[in-house]
Amino acid sequence: MLGCLAGPAAAREVVPFQGAVQPGTIVVKTEERRLYLVLGDGRAIRYRVAVGRPDKQWFGWSSVDGKYVNPAWSPPE
Repeated sequence: MLGCLAGPAAAREVVPFQGAVQPGTIVVKTEERRLYLVLGDGRAIRYRVAVGRPDKQWFGWSSVDGKYVNPAWSPPE
């Protein structure tokens, strides 16, 4: 039955995670090409993600300041 898990849900997995961050924090490790959603209790959900080229990557900390129904920016076609 595990073969039936193909698709987007199969790309994520719960993994051990050690870090000094609060549950609900999103950590992107560009060198791993992975995004971690920290659950707490030493666990996180890990997702594969695309990252920028080494000369185009963003570094540092940021926080989400809101969610918008009609944002001012949208991706190009």
